[in-house]
Amino acid sequence: MTEFQHDRITFNYNVVGEGRPFIFSHGLAWDLDRSRELLGHLPGHRLITWDMRAHGMTNPLGPAEALSFQTFANDLAAFMDHLGIASAVIGGISLGAAVALQFAADNP
Repeated sequence: MTEFQHDRITFNYNVVGEGRPFIFSHGLAWDLDRSRELLGHLPGHRLITWDMRAHGMTNPLGPAEALSFQTFANDLAAFMDHLGIASAVIGGISLGAAVALQFAADNP
């Protein structure tokens, strides 16, 4: 596992494979391991999964009032900046899908 720092929080993430970046966000109360189990291997893609704020091995929680789709989308933007990714396929399940939609609305 690999980590990055943003907003005084240490985010946990994993990268598997080669090709076009595909960042997948997990659902509520899930973590990156569940995302990897769900997706498996995606030929032609670099699958990037992460533990969102307040999930998995990402810590500390941070302020409770910051737990919002907007904050999660901002975290995703910072994560992409950290990885040096300007463009990627963005997806998710449940909470992660809502975060992907918020991110897309903010970054057309």
